[in-house]
Amino acid sequence: MSQVMLFGFHSESFKPVDETAQRKNFPIAELLARFLGKSAEGLFKTARTLGRIVQTDVQVFELAVARHILLDQPVSINLNAETIFSDELAQSIQSLIIKYPKIDFSMICLEITEQGGVPQNYDSRKLDDLKGLGFKLALDDYNPLDTKETQRLNAFAPHVDIVKFPFQILEALREGSLTKEHVMGFTQSIRHLNSNVIVILEGFRETDVEYSFLLKDMGINYVQMSSYKPVNNAHLDSARNTLPTLALS
Repeated sequence: MSQVMLFGFHSESFKPVDETAQRKNFPIAELLARFLGKSAEGLFKTARTLGRIVQTDVQVFELAVARHILLDQPVSINLNAETIFSDELAQSIQSLIIKYPKIDFSMICLEITEQGGVPQNYDSRKLDDLKGLGFKLALDDYNPLDTKETQRLNAFAPHVDIVKFPFQILEALREGSLTKEHVMGFTQSIRHLNSNVIVILEGFRETDVEYSFLLKDMGINYVQMSSYKPVNNAHLDSARNTLPTLALS
């Protein structure tokens, strides 16, 4: 089975709640895999069934880094949790350092996805090693409404730079099943583990004006816009044929 990968990013992906608080080299786009012929979820499900999730992830990572270099802007890349601690990722990073000696890893944020929870190969020292190379780390889709997520938060929050709430939190606010006080409690719990962590709320829309005035009080630093658009960059288009594609077999 072979899949061709396309990439896209969220338009105005990360927006600071306080316009004066934009962080240096903070991702302005989340670089996302989009596959022809199969959904990303379906492809990674197949990879997990075949025992090739790490190998697939590393291919995604290497392609995303190539795209990042062409985009020349801070980006964020999703990886499954077990990949973060794998020897394969460490080897890939060393190869990238040789191939691109001037690469600045501080321009890349690695988002640790919720799939796999806290993996068997978890090792907090490897998180610190990645940060030592310059990478920013994010805990993706932490859902405080799911009690099973507590273990994942406790394992990762002390070591990451960013914790991201999924779009379901904003949906619950819109529906009234969550209040400002609930979200304040969630962010306080996170900062009890890591006082310097940045908290991002995903799924924000331009029509969510009523919440924009509450975000700072709720402890939210950034919102991630829900609008998605494909990369439309002449630099990328001209290089499309020279970039690797993803193959899973």
